[in-house]
Amino acid sequence: MIEYYNSNNFKKFYKSCRVCNSKEIKFVFRLKKTPFEDHFVKKNKINVVQHLHPLDLYLCRKCGYFHLAHILSPKASYTHYLYQSEVTINLKNHYDQFANYINNKLKNNRKNKLIVDIGSNDGTLLSAFKKKGYKVVGVEPAKKISSLANKKFIKTYNCFFNTKIVKKILKIHGVPNIITANYVYANIENIIQFTKDVKSLMDEKSIFVIQTGYHPEQMKIKMFDYIYHEHFSYFSVNVISKILQICGLKILDVKKIKPKGGSIRIISALPENKK
Repeated sequence: MIEYYNSNNFKKFYKSCRVCNSKEIKFVFRLKKTPFEDHFVKKNKINVVQHLHPLDLYLCRKCGYFHLAHILSPKASYTHYLYQSEVTINLKNHYDQFANYINNKLKNNRKNKLIVDIGSNDGTLLSAFKKKGYKVVGVEPAKKISSLANKKFIKTYNCFFNTKIVKKILKIHGVPNIITANYVYANIENIIQFTKDVKSLMDEKSIFVIQTGYHPEQMKIKMFDYIYHEHFSYFSVNVISKILQICGLKILDVKKIKPKGGSIRIISALPENKK
């Protein structure tokens, strides 16, 4: 059940869990209301009034999903998105290591070596796989960022990931070996539908790799700045396992990694995958 709490539907409040639909969601704690993420102002505009939005964390008593119940429109986040992956120190090296790790995990010999990166930003991750001989396809909703990727010859579709783009990718490029979601999974409003759409892009040889913040580690070091409007979800392995199970996928591998104060990398596949 969704309750809209302003007239233009820019914001929503969920009264039930977005994973299991339980209404047993419990308020946990509140950070002070803030402006929309990344909406910083210059010094000469410091007195401009900005709208403040809630940062309230809730926990589903039934499945353990830890989340923001107040949701700001993803279109508002990504239409004029500014962040570029390539500006982050050491991220390029991290993605090179990521590409090595995932490539070594694959044992199939499909000739059409294809990776699809969801929320591909400027194509930094895909560039690492392209160096290894993969065909690369990105899906990126920010128009300016996706344009930068295409200028670097990283094929990138400027849209949100949904059933429509799944059909287009399958028709034009075929079934991918690898589908990645790097620090995107926490930013998805309808996480169940998103994961089902990922599954429809897969066959028995495909793997889906999620890399996301690991909130049990982040909370230990009081990393409260990871909590902001763009991050709808704060994951444990147990909750991601439940999401994948609901959507008909299984976990093949879990690895705890260091970025962002503590992260996890989960490799999943269809039940038919025997790796």
